[in-house]
Amino acid sequence: MLWEMRGCYWRKGITGMALNVLGRVRDTVTQRLSRRVTPPDKVLRRYKKMISNVLSKKGVDADKFYNDQRMTWIVPLQPVPVFIRLVRRERQDGKTDDFIEVFARMMQLPSEPLVAVYRFLLGFNMTLVGTAFAVDSGYIYLCSQRPLEGLDENELEDMVGAVIAVVNQALPLLQQEFAVGAVPL
Repeated sequence: MLWEMRGCYWRKGITGMALNVLGRVRDTVTQRLSRRVTPPDKVLRRYKKMISNVLSKKGVDADKFYNDQRMTWIVPLQPVPVFIRLVRRERQDGKTDDFIEVFARMMQLPSEPLVAVYRFLLGFNMTLVGTAFAVDSGYIYLCSQRPLEGLDENELEDMVGAVIAVVNQALPLLQQEFAVGAVPL
């Protein structure tokens, strides 16, 4: 019989120390799967240039808003900043997947009425295409994510435009319904 306790599996009749080690191995594998690392320079350069081109078309100096350590552009748009991030995720089979994420941290999650906020976000998610609301670390985010493979400038521009359009549509409704302001940069 197995029980999960504090991230470790314990089996009746087997020493806890051996199973504690197994639990740590499982935790290490889980952390490895969720870890984000930077794509290699060749891929990075190509997509950095593409993102710079799209942002310059919109009149934004991409180099000014680029964080090299996080491979993230933080574009100060109104009413909330938009983040563009290149991500690599490791899979269990040792291979990696490269993604681009475009997201906006819209507002702090209200403490009351939480069920109504979640119901609103899930209902709004049903109407969205290519974007979705998410909740993390006490904030509401609007996210769009896609594999890097095959991405072109038009699609990247559409991703950024979709996030901006939904933010402009949903943020006033969220603020009106739950009386919470947008998150400043």
